[in-house]
Amino acid sequence: MSDPKPHPAFRHCGDFVLLSGFSGALIGLLLPHGGIRRVRKASATPEDSAKLRGQAKRQRQMSKLLAGVAAVPEILNEGSAEGCYWFDMEYVVGTDAVRYLELGSSERVEKLFGQIAAILDAHAGVSLHAAPVIHLAEIVAGKLDEIDSRTGAMHRAATDLIRARLSDVSVDLTPNFAHGDLTLENILVDRRQRLWLIDTIDSPCDHYWIDLAKLFQDIEGRWFQRCGRSLSLGVTWTLRKRLMRHAVALDQRYERAHPTLLALTFARILPYCQTEADRDFVLGKLLASLRPDASRTKEIS
Repeated sequence: MSDPKPHPAFRHCGDFVLLSGFSGALIGLLLPHGGIRRVRKASATPEDSAKLRGQAKRQRQMSKLLAGVAAVPEILNEGSAEGCYWFDMEYVVGTDAVRYLELGSSERVEKLFGQIAAILDAHAGVSLHAAPVIHLAEIVAGKLDEIDSRTGAMHRAATDLIRARLSDVSVDLTPNFAHGDLTLENILVDRRQRLWLIDTIDSPCDHYWIDLAKLFQDIEGRWFQRCGRSLSLGVTWTLRKRLMRHAVALDQRYERAHPTLLALTFARILPYCQTEADRDFVLGKLLASLRPDASRTKEIS
């Protein structure tokens, strides 16, 4: 039910349920009496509005880009409340990819991998040549500096371990497109077996490697474990092998950059951790992602 003193973007919405997340924005399921359910995403403060407007723009772009490949919730309305930007989107009835894969059937694994590969191919095929070349090591270093600034450098030891691997991401990339938070929980499968991508966020750079790293955050780093969910190691490791082969086929340079980018995906969560347990979980995954392949597989699982 509604909070008696809700955020201004939800003040006149009637009944709603706030959903949890680590994106920094407020997300609520609106429950109008006799109406159609919608999801509202709102900036927590006026200062965050520009960032959220960018996310709405990315969501609209992704909807066009993935037409015929995957669906993206339509943005139905948008506005501002006391300087805080918000937008409403359609509510998607579906099962997230973690639950979809829980049965562990080879058919489901193969089908989902094929659909994810098609999404990555679409993102990789954009080639925004008019945009500046991405110097990936500079992007990673800048993101680490931002994380240290936002956390008061309380995790500097961990971010320095990633900085020590910057040579592995010293590549130049042509910008294309990225969802920004392409985890298994942000991939929904509806009753017609159609994939929906939800909750796009800002990306450190416009490149599908960011989406690859976010997928590996779940498939290799098992991010979904933070709330007690589980998938068999057989399912996730099969997906990991298939996804890495596809990544190398698209660009063989990704394999070397992978551990550093995977560690960065976990480091990006640190400013949003509210509890010591969350921080310990994220730091454990971050450190494990930087270990050699054999031990990393054991430790991350």
